Amino acid sequence: MNRQALAVLWILVTLDGALMGYRLAMGRSALLDKRRYHQRRSLGAAVAAQPALIAVTVFATGLIAAGPADTAAAFNDAVARLLVVAVPYATCILATTALCLVPSVAVRTAASIIIFGPFSLARPLVVIGAVAYAVLPAPRWPLVLVGFLVLVPGIFLEPCLDRQISATVLLPLATGDRRSSGGALATHAHARSRIEPERGLVLAHGGQLRPDLRVG
Repeated sequence: MNRQALAVLWILVTLDGALMGYRLAMGRSALLDKRRYHQRRSLGAAVAAQPALIAVTVFATGLIAAGPADTAAAFNDAVARLLVVAVPYATCILATTALCLVPSVAVRTAASIIIFGPFSLARPLVVIGAVAYAVLPAPRWPLVLVGFLVLVPGIFLEPCLDRQISATVLLPLATGDRRSSGGALATHAHARSRIEPERGLVLAHGGQLRPDLRVG
C-alpha cells in the first residue's frame, strides 16, 4: 500500500478522534478551568480510535498479501479516493477550529456553533460518503469488506464515547449549610464514585444523586 497515503489517513483519523473527544466533552464538566479535562478527553478519544485503525490496516495488508498482484493497486486507488472526500472535510474542521484561538468572543462563538452544529451532524454522512466513493468505483470483495470494517468504528465510535462520557459527570461538592461532623456532604450516584477534594469535585457515575457520602 501507498505509505504516504496511509500515513495521511492515519493522521486524519487520529485528529478526528481527538476533535470528537473535545466535542463530546463540551458542557460535561463543572470545572472553571476545563482545559485539562478537554485535553484528557481529546487524548482518550484519539487513543480509542487506534485499535480499529490498526486492525483495519493489518487486515487490509493481509488481503493484499494473499490476493492477486493488482490488489495493492486497487487498495491504493481506494485510499486515494477516500482522501478526496476526507481531506476537504478535515481541512474545514481544522480551519474552523483554528478560529477558536482568535481573541474575539463573537468569532469563537461562531466557530463553536459551526463545529458543534452542521459539521458534527455531517460527520456520519461524510464517513459513509468517503467509504462509498472509495469502494463503489471498483467494488471488489476485499475493498467492500475493508470498507465495511471502516464504517463500523467510523460511525459507532462517537455514540459509544458519548455514552461513556455521559456516565461520568463532574459535580461540585455540596458545601455551605449542609455539614456534618464528618465534613462537607458530597453528592454521588450509586457506589461507583471517586472523590477529588483537591479540586472541590466529586466524580459521579450515572444519573441519580444521593447526598449520603461524607468526605473530610
